[in-house]
Amino acid sequence: MTKWKVKNDEKKEYKVTFGETDYNIPTFGYKSSLFIVFVSTLIVIFVPSMLEIVFNGVKWPGLIVSSIMIGFVFSYAQFFIQSKKGFSKSFWIVGFVLSILVFIILFIAFYGNIIL
Repeated sequence: MTKWKVKNDEKKEYKVTFGETDYNIPTFGYKSSLFIVFVSTLIVIFVPSMLEIVFNGVKWPGLIVSSIMIGFVFSYAQFFIQSKKGFSKSFWIVGFVLSILVFIILFIAFYGNIIL
């Protein structure tokens, strides 16, 4: 005989900040969100400028280092602040995927002369 799957019986891996949901989805709380915004802003402002001085006007090192740092800031917030899972294979995958996406966004912003 088939046993029906009830949503309330499922183990919720992620804590929901604003209320109950039917799905087990990762969310960012206030602490994580503020951490991401603050650290990402500092990285975008200071890291490319400092590396441009070190590498005599070349923007590539600043883009690469900034995108890797921002990608792993998101990953850190999700895996350490929100869920306290720590280092795992998922941490590295999320960090590298987000680093690539952030690199594309920063590349468009820097070479489109939107930033700096």
